Amino acid sequence: MAQDTLWTCTFGGPFFDELSSVLPRADGSFVVSGFEATDPYIASDICIAIIDSLGNLQSRHYIDSETCEKHTYIDEIADGFILGAYGYSPGTPWKVYLMKTDTFGDIIWRKTVL
Repeated sequence: MAQDTLWTCTFGGPFFDELSSVLPRADGSFVVSGFEATDPYIASDICIAIIDSLGNLQSRHYIDSETCEKHTYIDEIADGFILGAYGYSPGTPWKVYLMKTDTFGDIIWRKTVL
């Protein structure tokens, strides 16, 4: 590890994973989000993880998708998170979603906006 690196954190699945956002929090922890492929071909789920200020994985939560779903935006609100995402199932048009989760990443509501 380089002298100016305080810590590193690596997690993910056996297939393709992508980090979309890193959101610093007031307590020094971080919310990281993106997607994790659930098979080697197309399926993926949105992943929300909380990393403490020392780089330890505190929690990881998955939002199941229809088939392929990618997260593009996250923001912390008083009682959880707001996420923007898009996805599709084979043979259907792409959809754009807006989701609200609680502080643990459990979906409170999910709206298809396009």
